[in-house]
Amino acid sequence: MKNKIKKNKNVLVSFLIKLFVLILFFLMCFFNFFQKLDYRFYDSMLKKRKAPEIDDRIVLMEIDDQSIVALGEWPWTRDVIGDVLLRMKEFNADSAIFDIEYISPSKDGINPTAKEKIYNSIENTEDTVNKLIGQYSQASTSGVYSKSELRAQKDEIINGYITPTFKNLNDYISNNIARDYDEYFAQALQFFGKAYLTVNHTDLMYQISQEDIDYVKKRMLLTSVTDKKNLIKYGNQSTASEAEEAPGFSPALHKLMTRAFSSNFTNSVVDADGTRRRMELLFDFQDHYLCQLAFGPFLKIVESTDILRERDRIVIRNAKNPISGRIEDIKIPLDEKGRMLINYGHGSWNDNFKHVPVINMINFDTIEKNIINSLEYIYSLNISEADGSPTVFTDEAEKLLILYDQITKAKEEMLSKCTGYDENNVPFDGIKSEEYSNYFSMRDEFYKNLTEYIDADYFPTVQAKLAELLDYIGEDEANDLIDNMQSTFQYLKEDNDFYHSQYNEYKKILNGSYCILGNTATSTTDTGATPFIKKYMNVGIHANILNTLLNQDFIVNIRWGIGFALAALLAFLMLFFTGLSNAKQNAIAFIAYFIFCVLVCSSFIFSKFYIRFIGTMIYLAVDLATGMSLRFYISTKEKKFITQIASSFANKDTVEQLRKNPELFNTTGQKRIITALFTDIQKFSTFSEAITKIYQENGANHLIQHLNDYLGSMSNEILRNSGNIDKYEGDAIISMFGAPDPGNLHTPEEWAYYSLDSAIRMKHIEKEFNETHPELFRTYTPDEFPHLEEPVVLNPFKTRIGINTGEAFVGLMGSKTETFSKLNYTMIGDTVNLAARLEGVNKAYSSWILCSGDTWNMADSGEHKGTIAVRKLDQVRVVGRSTPVQLYNIVDFNDRISNEKREQIDIFHAALEKYLDRDFKNAGKLFIQADSIEGGDPTSLIFAERCKNFIENGVPEDWDGVINMTSK
Repeated sequence: MKNKIKKNKNVLVSFLIKLFVLILFFLMCFFNFFQKLDYRFYDSMLKKRKAPEIDDRIVLMEIDDQSIVALGEWPWTRDVIGDVLLRMKEFNADSAIFDIEYISPSKDGINPTAKEKIYNSIENTEDTVNKLIGQYSQASTSGVYSKSELRAQKDEIINGYITPTFKNLNDYISNNIARDYDEYFAQALQFFGKAYLTVNHTDLMYQISQEDIDYVKKRMLLTSVTDKKNLIKYGNQSTASEAEEAPGFSPALHKLMTRAFSSNFTNSVVDADGTRRRMELLFDFQDHYLCQLAFGPFLKIVESTDILRERDRIVIRNAKNPISGRIEDIKIPLDEKGRMLINYGHGSWNDNFKHVPVINMINFDTIEKNIINSLEYIYSLNISEADGSPTVFTDEAEKLLILYDQITKAKEEMLSKCTGYDENNVPFDGIKSEEYSNYFSMRDEFYKNLTEYIDADYFPTVQAKLAELLDYIGEDEANDLIDNMQSTFQYLKEDNDFYHSQYNEYKKILNGSYCILGNTATSTTDTGATPFIKKYMNVGIHANILNTLLNQDFIVNIRWGIGFALAALLAFLMLFFTGLSNAKQNAIAFIAYFIFCVLVCSSFIFSKFYIRFIGTMIYLAVDLATGMSLRFYISTKEKKFITQIASSFANKDTVEQLRKNPELFNTTGQKRIITALFTDIQKFSTFSEAITKIYQENGANHLIQHLNDYLGSMSNEILRNSGNIDKYEGDAIISMFGAPDPGNLHTPEEWAYYSLDSAIRMKHIEKEFNETHPELFRTYTPDEFPHLEEPVVLNPFKTRIGINTGEAFVGLMGSKTETFSKLNYTMIGDTVNLAARLEGVNKAYSSWILCSGDTWNMADSGEHKGTIAVRKLDQVRVVGRSTPVQLYNIVDFNDRISNEKREQIDIFHAALEKYLDRDFKNAGKLFIQADSIEGGDPTSLIFAERCKNFIENGVPEDWDGVINMTSK
């Protein structure tokens, strides 16, 4: 009854603690106490997710360092980007999405064609005036006109022709010397087609007319959005509050907006730690909806603007799926505040998306100008045939120039039609599709004809023609002309080849592409942090948003309360396990917590579901810690008891294992397969007597000191293989492998191998010990120790080792009474006794390590097979055992023995076969041969002596090769 009351009391205490922890962490999560940790967790998990596929239609058209070096500091005059748009149109780019705000007007500049146009106009004016003067001169000298008539004619020429001609020249120069860059850029926007400009929905303190705002609002903002609960507006307000920004409406310059296809907002959502992880897709402006920079073009791609805003998602109804092409609803998951989580591409800036420097587009114009200059130079020389007709290369150059002039005029005419759209999106004028087709066909024809012109290789003809003119222009001038023409044709070919190679490359890149234009130069401040890169060009964020939308590889945000509720349920379920042991309660709680965490992490890493989780995770950890604290005293007491007991017999690894897992400790007796290892120092009694003679009353101290050093070194080789010391008996070590083994670290076969491994290493350590103690193992003379009657020799230690494997009883044995308590973990049984016998059997064979067949067969298996060199000896019957035991003499590790030793072992085994076949004569010879190799072999001599005895005295009729041992 008392135990039941105590148990119920513990459950109540646990419940109250859990309830307190629950309330505390619920409030902390509710008020975003763990927000920054959640962000870090999100970033780390995002990096472990499979990288999203990158849509190869997304291209970043970059105002980069390379472009700025070539074109000068940003911002450039707006005709530069206008030229880029014309070139992008030629490459059939689908969209031009500007991450550049053109809010204020720019200054006019010099028209790049002004020089040529003005020169031609002046030349025409000069021709007109010269003709008029010539006509008047003829009239005055003809005698036909009177003076009064001549004066009237003069006034008419001046007032009616010359003055108006010069006025027209003045007007032409005024109109053509300057270029309105904004107008040209605006024309280029409409020429391109789907060009998207920007609206900044914060207050930038610009004065924007209501008329301009109404134009953008009516023409470009969405009205087909259903948001019954005003979720978009509330989300916008929350984002503005977090950013501490005043709302506003700042569209691009009106002149540009009237020519643009549409406009979208560039404003980013920045989390509290400065990282951009999510983005609003819609902004509510006076019940009209402005799209995010990438979301607007996406709606055009899916051919639907019918949008439904629901809790935690946006639904684009009856949309064309960008992957399958089917008409269906596209559902975009949002977070609690209505932002889409961006599924960023992994890696560095250059690892994702196609990157095109703006200068690479401008280079096409530069090359084209060089080509025209070369053609004009060829044409300007006006080299003629003998009959005065133009040469073929001059004539063909003129045709190319005429065609190019037609192309230029066609472009200017098309641009002049780009006069904008009214607020109902109806163009005032506009370019027809066949005009585009004709224009680009003319350009293709020009470069086709140019290639044919270059392939015709006119230079030899030019060279021949110039050679004919030597008599007229002189040799030096002719040679200069030849050199210039050769260079011109060479430049023409190089420019044309480069143009075509670049053209084909960018045609593949830009055809059907969604180009996002922005500044990525080192000097730009338009950067931000992403989960992958601390300084990331913000234009790339829009590319990642568009990529997320196109791939529909969305991250689904699960509200944190759902995860927290599941964790709380799990925590309170732990109360049902209070009847189990402390260890099991801890294990169950930990496993449940671990599985819960793994499931949450896996749902994000391997799927698409993200839960804001750090607060929940810490809540579970604290709940687990408080539960474990209630059981800490019992657990600590139990571990202390086990450590005290186990440390008296087990190696440190086993003790540590038992300390960490006390439930594995078994104090009762067990029957296990173990390997027993016994050691004994040869003639240690003689050594003991000798050291006592030398040091007299201090002999015992010297003996114990050296023996402890020696036994410590030997024991380390047992412990390093996780063997356990049973006891020390004088100079002998009794040890076991495989018990205790609470965690079943090794199989019996592995324990057998580790016992042999330890035995071999013990012999190595013994040799090292003997070599490093020359002051101990030497001859002690009466001169050094006057009390000695004769010299005394202390010989190096030589240890015999016996090993056997089999079943034995293991456990705590000893006395446990009120008057005396002493327990020792030990082993008993026939297996143990045989190991002790085998240690002694070494004497009969002059060997040092003997093991039974059971040990050898288990050790020489699996991954360890063949790693140890061994000699097979007799089968013997030891004292107290009737069953013969096969003996094996362990030699060394196979990779340590010499070729001579290996040969000796092979000869010994050959001799042993003949010995067992009773061919004692040949066996004896082989045993003698084995002894002659590598310093001798006492074991071989013992067998050779047996052969001699059998030859001389005969073999008993019942001889079966088994040796009976008569002593221990």
